[in-house]
Amino acid sequence: MTTPVKGFVYVAYPSSLVLKSANAIQTFTTCRELRRLAPSSLVLLPRLPGKPSRFEEIGARHLLRWPFNVFNNLKPLRVIPWSYLERTFFAFEVGLNLLFRRLTGRKTRFIYVRDVICAYWLIKWWRPLLGAKVIYEAHDLEARNPSRARNPFLRRWLEKVDRTVVGRSDKLVSLTGAFRDFVVEEGLRPESSPAAVIPDAFDAEKYVPMSEAGRQSARAQLGFSQDEFLVVYSGLTFAYRSLDKLVEAFARFTRNHPNVKARLVFAGGRPFERAEVEAQAAKLGLTDRVQCVGQQPAEKVNLYLNAASLLAIPDTVTDVTASPLKLFEYAAVARPVMLPDLPALKEILPEDEAIYFPRGSVDGMLEALEFTYSQPDEAAAKAQAAYKSVSKYTYTNRARSILDLLN
Repeated sequence: MTTPVKGFVYVAYPSSLVLKSANAIQTFTTCRELRRLAPSSLVLLPRLPGKPSRFEEIGARHLLRWPFNVFNNLKPLRVIPWSYLERTFFAFEVGLNLLFRRLTGRKTRFIYVRDVICAYWLIKWWRPLLGAKVIYEAHDLEARNPSRARNPFLRRWLEKVDRTVVGRSDKLVSLTGAFRDFVVEEGLRPESSPAAVIPDAFDAEKYVPMSEAGRQSARAQLGFSQDEFLVVYSGLTFAYRSLDKLVEAFARFTRNHPNVKARLVFAGGRPFERAEVEAQAAKLGLTDRVQCVGQQPAEKVNLYLNAASLLAIPDTVTDVTASPLKLFEYAAVARPVMLPDLPALKEILPEDEAIYFPRGSVDGMLEALEFTYSQPDEAAAKAQAAYKSVSKYTYTNRARSILDLLN
């Protein structure tokens, strides 16, 4: 069923137009469902000339991307925040585009934006000209982003950006209740106007649980024996995820159980990240037990997840905003999940629905492995409970929640 919506624009700056990042997947699938529910929705994205884009499939409109980021390849010029300049120009393009639409009788009522720099300029300069409300989806404070420049002047500007987008957006969306409460406690958002919590989701078309026979078939297709204790991690990138600690915990597990067939599989990762994991595995004598299979299509990832005895999230990039897509995808296939003890994660999977361990603790990860191996029935019961809990977190429901904000 479609929803009548007038003047709704979704603005994003995905890191990959061919869906090679979690950021891009979340954006694409959210927009796909928004366009299904509200076909008149306009999606605006940047694109370099001649580059392919999966977003064409959902009718997104591409604006010119100015490739300032290329200057980051020149070491003397890295002091300049090229990424922010690039997104500033995109925000300017968006503003001009929407102003033209207003002048030609196609007024924008709501702008939903998930890029912090675009949101900043839309709120600061374009909102009065467009007469539109700006809804900002926050994924963290930009000043806390570990991959951004450490320049003190830039940091002060980013703090100003955060205050603007979090405090002055007409509506704020958070992935977690923990971040909603955090920005109020820090005085960034008034308690009278808290963020709406709209969690991440999983693609119900691609991640589905299998029967016992189906899981056995998945193992056979992937070349795993039926009696292996199979631990699986899936992620497009490995950075900031403490995979080295997971490998160390797995090494200790194999020493505790030398006669057990056990395998640790990493699906995803960039080539240099996979090389680092393989080097650590070789150093620990685990070459035959640790396998990196590279990035796989979602259909095959679904096979790996269903084949697993245990699905692992060794760490998250953030804390109060922690909402990894793999958490939803793991639970959606009804397999046991081990993950760090963070309040934001427990909002999705309570204590009795997952196997939690102290964040950063190799001992804790080992205990999670031991528990799943020694108590498979209890682990399976947690997995079934998690599956029931996460079933509501589909992208269709996520899109409905976004559209509900317009009311």
